Amino acid sequence: MAQWSIGVAVVAEPYSVPPRPNWMGDWDGSVAVVGSTTAHSPPLSLRDKGTGYFSPNRSLIDFEVFLTSLETSIRRLASGHVLVLGDFNAKSIAWGSPRTDARGEAVEEWAASVGLCLLNRGSTNTCVRQQGGSIVDLSFATPALAARVRNWRVLEEVETLSDHLYIRFELSRTQDSSRGHVARRLSRFPRWAVARLNRDLLEEAAIIHSWLSPQAPTEEVDVGAGRFRDAITHVCDAAMPRVRGRRPPRKEVYWWSQELADLRAACTRARRSYTRSRRRHRGDGEEDRLLKLAISRAKEEKRQEMLEGLNRDPWGRPYRAVRRAPSLRRLSSPASCEKWLRAFSHNGRNTLPRRWPPWPETTGSTGRIMFRPSGNRR
Repeated sequence: MAQWSIGVAVVAEPYSVPPRPNWMGDWDGSVAVVGSTTAHSPPLSLRDKGTGYFSPNRSLIDFEVFLTSLETSIRRLASGHVLVLGDFNAKSIAWGSPRTDARGEAVEEWAASVGLCLLNRGSTNTCVRQQGGSIVDLSFATPALAARVRNWRVLEEVETLSDHLYIRFELSRTQDSSRGHVARRLSRFPRWAVARLNRDLLEEAAIIHSWLSPQAPTEEVDVGAGRFRDAITHVCDAAMPRVRGRRPPRKEVYWWSQELADLRAACTRARRSYTRSRRRHRGDGEEDRLLKLAISRAKEEKRQEMLEGLNRDPWGRPYRAVRRAPSLRRLSSPASCEKWLRAFSHNGRNTLPRRWPPWPETTGSTGRIMFRPSGNRR
């Protein structure tokens, strides 16, 4: 840590956790977080504590219970900036393993329900033994923090005197601009007119592309995903036209608030957890009910606020809206218009604005109302 100027390190299965302010261990001392002792590094502060190591010899049910307790600790942190690092003893093709085991499926569902982003890149083994290597050391982060992670890598050339290799990455103070640019570019997915799909061309394009671009015997996960995305794009372009227009972004309704946004996020997480991991679901739709009640309450509050605003200023937005209504244009005489406006102004308690034009006059035999321009108003 001193040689590489490391700020924070996570140590799995240390010999001991010394009683120092820059060391924080779990309950049984199997995992520790070590902070730098330099003057520019901030001190460590303990927010939560639990069991940090899970034996690979225990059952899958116990492992799922362990993940649930870990999820509770993550959700307890209100900041939303969380890193989850460790040896999960789980294999999945999502982080470069050649196959997916039961623990790998459990970790995938757990990370998706919590909303964590996988930081692992490539397919380099993190654990190297005489009988072979494996990728079991995983790094996760919340989306806000994952956008600030740079240069995640496994250090193969450094001796660790252990089966596991060092994993190193940088965490910037601000979001990586290049990563944000890539995310914005990838978020604009192409759209095709499926109704105009030519199935014969689709099949022919897929066959030709498979001939011209054979799959490599061994390739990294990111490379294979990019190659597959390009193949799908080319095949779709050959079989149907793209939809060029883009829908305008939806405007935020006036009664929306940060409280509703937080409740909606909690409801989405609960629904995703129920869908993807039903066997670990314990909820009863409480988040969904709270969201609906909060939305109804917000609508009613904003409705009352709007009505009070109309009563305070009847000659503002209400009058302009009514003047555009067809019923006002069908009034046949100044007397009926005068009677209607007096009723609109709360029985004559509100006076007409001084700068508005004189009352309209009827012309011709149709009885239509003609307004004279006066000043900046018409």
